[in-house]
Amino acid sequence: MRTLITQVLCTNPGERINRPRFGAGVAHMLFAPLGPEVASAAQLMIQSSLQQWLADLVDVTDVSVEVHDSSISVTVTWSRRSQDTSQTTVVRVARP
Repeated sequence: MRTLITQVLCTNPGERINRPRFGAGVAHMLFAPLGPEVASAAQLMIQSSLQQWLADLVDVTDVSVEVHDSSISVTVTWSRRSQDTSQTTVVRVARP
């Protein structure tokens, strides 16, 4: 599941030929001026993308986004649909 969450976060819409709307596009956000507005927009976009693409597999309970100088750190708290145990995945995307 962690791999699927990471794929959704790190894939930019338009990268997949057969699924042009797949992905949250976190890497694209790195080229915008980083600030609290970007973090809020990223949080909504990520929550929406995870809901759209992984809703049949996981329940996302929380998404938090921290913006650093040249990176974005995303923390996703989730659980598998068939289990009650909560897990956390942290993905950090940095400018090259």
